[in-house]
Amino acid sequence: ANIKTTSNNSGAIMVTGGGTLTANNVTAETAGNSSAPIRSDRGGGTLTVNNGTYTSPGTGSPVIYSTADIIVNNAKLISTSSEGVVVEGKNSVELNGVTMEATNTTLNSNSETYKAIFIYQSMSGDADVGTSKFSSKDSKITNNKGEVIFVTNTTTEITLENNEIINNDSEGAFLKATTAKWGNSGSNGGKVTLNMNNQKASGDIIVDNISTLSLSLKKGSILESSIDNENQANNISLSLSSDSVLSLTGDSYVDSLDNESTKSTLCYVITG
Repeated sequence: ANIKTTSNNSGAIMVTGGGTLTANNVTAETAGNSSAPIRSDRGGGTLTVNNGTYTSPGTGSPVIYSTADIIVNNAKLISTSSEGVVVEGKNSVELNGVTMEATNTTLNSNSETYKAIFIYQSMSGDADVGTSKFSSKDSKITNNKGEVIFVTNTTTEITLENNEIINNDSEGAFLKATTAKWGNSGSNGGKVTLNMNNQKASGDIIVDNISTLSLSLKKGSILESSIDNENQANNISLSLSSDSVLSLTGDSYVDSLDNESTKSTLCYVITG
């Protein structure tokens, strides 16, 4: 099937009101603003996407906007203006064998940061408040501008396993969890659980004074990063398996460290 839309607020496939939808081998392209090709609306539901290619060039048009449970298998996702994935509230996105390239060059509404994966709660009523989930396995994720992952005003569990993660923005963080314009000032940070399994990644981890991070590196994961370089996070806990490697690229601070054994590798560089 081929789907093409040209107006604003015009997605390609959508689930809402608790419905269930499966899309197989669809080629979809949207042109307008606020027109995510893979999307949902109030009431959520389950949307499964198998294969196909989904492209979005519009402002406020990530390839996936989830207020539901969305699973994408073996598809190609391309965003040339907005995020690749947005998860709002107590909902989820799962990527398996996906190729995604995000080039977030325009900002929409209250957004002040560029990113590939955006997890938040807008408080608009579109999504219930609660813990969101984002997972990616055996996928290729390319970020061309801004942060790879940005979390604000919500609690989330992120699981990354055996992905190729490419960040082409040298100033873009791997993970940022901070306050932004959504929610109540002083309590609108990001509360993140990040599980990395057989996963390689690089880039800074930034957590502000009202945000938290529980970071787990397992199954031979390798992370090259500075963690909370400014020593401002509310709380950061780190768990490191015996076969994983954390290579620190700058001053880093954690509140607790669970090092499985002396076989774990913790490399660091002291700056300043």
